Amino acid sequence: MEVTHKGNENNQKQGSLKIFFGYAAGVGKNYAMLEAAHQAQKQGIDIVVGYIERHTRPDTLALLEGLEQLPNKEIDYKGIKLKEFDLDAALNGVDPQKEMARTEAIIQSMTKEERANPSILNGPRKKRIAAGCGRSIADVNRLIKQFEEMKKMMKQMNNMQKGKKGKFPFFR
Repeated sequence: MEVTHKGNENNQKQGSLKIFFGYAAGVGKNYAMLEAAHQAQKQGIDIVVGYIERHTRPDTLALLEGLEQLPNKEIDYKGIKLKEFDLDAALNGVDPQKEMARTEAIIQSMTKEERANPSILNGPRKKRIAAGCGRSIADVNRLIKQFEEMKKMMKQMNNMQKGKKGKFPFFR
């Protein structure tokens, strides 16, 4: 089952949730899900594993390598510690310190030339940067897009301050 949400004018985010249903144990649900996740990651899609029952199967555990995983929520049930999907952590997003460290790792994986002129970042360069910092190409693309958007916004603000397109009241 796959659920897709397309954003509206106020919410431009777009995403999909893929759920693998199955009743019988050991039929390969986790394996199929993780293989699909790796295929999607190769296509530049940002993948985060919310919860997976590990079953200590070596092939399944090996497929978790290279995928970002949310921490599990531990609950105490009748004296037994159980792990489950932490919906609150998923909805609250990423830890800002971790996100800053990830951003820094991407930037540090760039050459001086690439940091000075991000427009030279082509496919092979992005792939090298992603491999160098342990992030996905989608993460590298996201950072580049954020940088370009920030540059554009700063230029617009500078133009407003100079009176080219109007002024913000606090710039007077």
